[in-house]
Amino acid sequence: MKNKYAFLTFFLFLVGTVTSGYSQGQGQAPGTSENCSGQFDLTYPSGAGVTTRTFNNGNSNPVVTYCPDGTGSIALTVTETSTGGSFTVKNAAGTTLYTNVFPTAPATFTFSLPISSQTTYTFINTINCNNPKTISVELTLAPSLAITSSAGNNAVCPLTAVTLTATGGTGTYTLRDANGAILGTNNSGIFTVYPGTTTSYTIENTTADCGANTVTQRITVATNNLTLTSNDADNTVSSGTAVILTAGGGTAGGYTWTASDGTAITSTGSQVTVNPRVTTQYTVSGRTAIGNCPTSASLTITVNAVILPVEFASFTAVWAGKAPQLSWATASEKNSASFVIERSLDGLTFAAIGQRAGAGSTTTRNEYQYSDLSLSSSVAGTVYYRLRQVNTDGTFSYSAVKTLLIPTGKAGFKATAFPNPFETSVSVEVEALGAGAITYTVHDVLGKQLLLRTVAASGVGLQKINLPQSATPRAGVYYLTVHQGNQQQVLRISRK
Repeated sequence: MKNKYAFLTFFLFLVGTVTSGYSQGQGQAPGTSENCSGQFDLTYPSGAGVTTRTFNNGNSNPVVTYCPDGTGSIALTVTETSTGGSFTVKNAAGTTLYTNVFPTAPATFTFSLPISSQTTYTFINTINCNNPKTISVELTLAPSLAITSSAGNNAVCPLTAVTLTATGGTGTYTLRDANGAILGTNNSGIFTVYPGTTTSYTIENTTADCGANTVTQRITVATNNLTLTSNDADNTVSSGTAVILTAGGGTAGGYTWTASDGTAITSTGSQVTVNPRVTTQYTVSGRTAIGNCPTSASLTITVNAVILPVEFASFTAVWAGKAPQLSWATASEKNSASFVIERSLDGLTFAAIGQRAGAGSTTTRNEYQYSDLSLSSSVAGTVYYRLRQVNTDGTFSYSAVKTLLIPTGKAGFKATAFPNPFETSVSVEVEALGAGAITYTVHDVLGKQLLLRTVAASGVGLQKINLPQSATPRAGVYYLTVHQGNQQQVLRISRK
């Protein structure tokens, strides 16, 4: 009996020692409610600078309105007050976007979530107590200025019309491209863009939730494009060196290859080996595996710093109402005699269809245009164009190949500017094909965009607008592009 009492006394002594240790500052005993609440604090940008809110199991899909900063994401800071555990964020599809393991409390960590419009996420907080506890909170993040795209989260074909809609602003919306250049302003927040590659756009305005401060939201519109790479790190080689070119984004057997030095490439595969002896631009054309988009990609292999006689600044092929229109510009020319325009219906066999005289030798920019009026009205599908630049000594080189998808219902779309030339104002009349947005863009001869305006067409028939004087600020030549759906026309206008 004495031994039993002695054992009980020793056991009580141990229990008292352990309990006393936690009560004297050695930390809260695991499993107590104070360290195992599972609640967390969330700090986010707001009109007041930052706002901090506490979340726990009692929250039912709260909405957090924040002030966007133009990054297309939101920076969040989480502060844990509970014993160590893990914190995870998932999107509506259940995909984990962020996770963090914290061994002790308090713990603070910052992360970003991609967002351009109101989105719901699930925040999961798991606490490592004696009885592990998990708190799951559905949290809706709502930017004070939101942008949605008519393409949704889907990639589109290059130069497809995409409508961006901004909401939440209180004044004038301003649309900018990835370089910060202004593409347009209006009070509706609705803009139409035509991305040639995956492009990020920003829209800015003031919002009620963010006071008088201007807020900026970003959205990215993805496009389906072909890619072209080489096995050479800097794409500069010695004459005759073998270079492996690899195309991506299309389907093997569906590629068309061309070289600016005139070398024939008959392969239709995704990879070719070339041996350039002069600086050569290689172009691969075809349809993308995703979206079946007609597109092309180019890559220049430089040979011993040899520079082509003509430096192309741009080359485009667009449908201009009733016929394809080719436009190109050179940054410099040396002994340039002419440009021969060549067309192909299969991407392999090209034939000359026209010619423009070159500028000889010059270091100034020159612009050229050619309308393919000889294209048969029965042609449908993709048409291929390239330029054969001929030098005064008879040598020549080729430009990149441009593809153009001939639209159905080719007749009917026509734009006219009058008077032209004009002194102070010019009007534009468009024979619209039907209801749908018509976009007017004005560029100067250097390619700088001066105006981007989108108006709604009520239906088939004549539509008329007057261009503001700010679109043509001084005397000179300008280029007006009128775009509706798959149809486009470029007009040369002149202010006296």
